Amino acid sequence: MFSLLGIRGLQGPGWDTFENTIQIFDSISPLKIKDEFSKINLHLWVYGHIIEASEPYELYANFLRIIDGQRYANNNFPDKDRGKCKVHQFPIEKIETLNKLASNYNLQNCLIPLNEIFDKDLRNSIFHSDYSIYKGCLRIRKPLKGFSRTETYDLINRSMAYFQALKFLFEKSISDYKEPKDISLPDEFGAKMGKVIVRKNYGVVGLCDNIDILPQGALPFRVGKFKDYEIVMLNQNNRLYLLPEDKTEIAWKQYNRLYTICPKILRKYLNTWNFKRINRIKNKLIEHCC
Repeated sequence: MFSLLGIRGLQGPGWDTFENTIQIFDSISPLKIKDEFSKINLHLWVYGHIIEASEPYELYANFLRIIDGQRYANNNFPDKDRGKCKVHQFPIEKIETLNKLASNYNLQNCLIPLNEIFDKDLRNSIFHSDYSIYKGCLRIRKPLKGFSRTETYDLINRSMAYFQALKFLFEKSISDYKEPKDISLPDEFGAKMGKVIVRKNYGVVGLCDNIDILPQGALPFRVGKFKDYEIVMLNQNNRLYLLPEDKTEIAWKQYNRLYTICPKILRKYLNTWNFKRINRIKNKLIEHCC
């Protein structure tokens, strides 16, 4: 449960980096760019983002820990000492750790998609802007290395497919929780059973004690990723386990519906005062909801 929620300690809304990664991926994936040079460069930057994103590595590590009967850990890849500084582990170090964990349970196959797309030299060249695109071919200067047009597109497609599959499985696991349900808890919680908190049309967003069966003397708890207005609702009702649909999503649906029914001939005037006013109202609504 905590692996899906990505609990990283006490923090407010807007600090979920994986959510940002998913949003930017969803924004870029459907773009239809005719210029091949721009398209390859853009997708190489997405490739770099996918390789560097911390949360997928944490997901893999926690799932392997759970298979081993261990508990969820909120930091499976602590910073390492390099000289006088502590720095984040490199992707290659994280992948090596994951491969060792997977080999302990004969689950190396689950890491094949990740191992297939990772290229240390390409990763370094992207983040140091030390590559070039020539006639659809990718060329790296350090070390001197080249990818044919076919190899370049194959690498890009594999990385996009890998993250799309990971994103689908992650979101599917969250949305599988349609209704609140009781689940067993480790002894450290003080209560044997907890209650899953679900947001309508989304899925699991939190976990709390079931106040109706909380043992005498046990401390109530609540953890999760909630909107500000949801926290107010939960504080007002400690038996609220099914939250209403996200107001932000409702606002977007209403705005998109308005855009859809707008005649095409008028859509080119989206920058006029009236549409600017609609955008301001939409943004204020979203800001208030979040």
